[in-house]
Amino acid sequence: MAYNNGRILLTEDADFGELAIRFKAQTLGVVRIALKSVDREARNIRVVAALSSLGETVCNVLVVIEPGRIRRRPLRTDLLIL
Repeated sequence: MAYNNGRILLTEDADFGELAIRFKAQTLGVVRIALKSVDREARNIRVVAALSSLGETVCNVLVVIEPGRIRRRPLRTDLLIL
């Protein structure tokens, strides 16, 4: 549904991004929020700041937002949005 609507997926599920890569899911991008130890207000601020700084570079990648860093890993290369 997200792909058909031109949206990226946001999740806190640790396995979701790996499954999207392994099974070559049809997605524009996946953002995993790995901030469970961070309080809700700080987590929201961190996610908004991370997404603002990443801009359109969230497309075609798995992004993992952690307290001290942001990691990116390519998704399927046969569905790249250019």
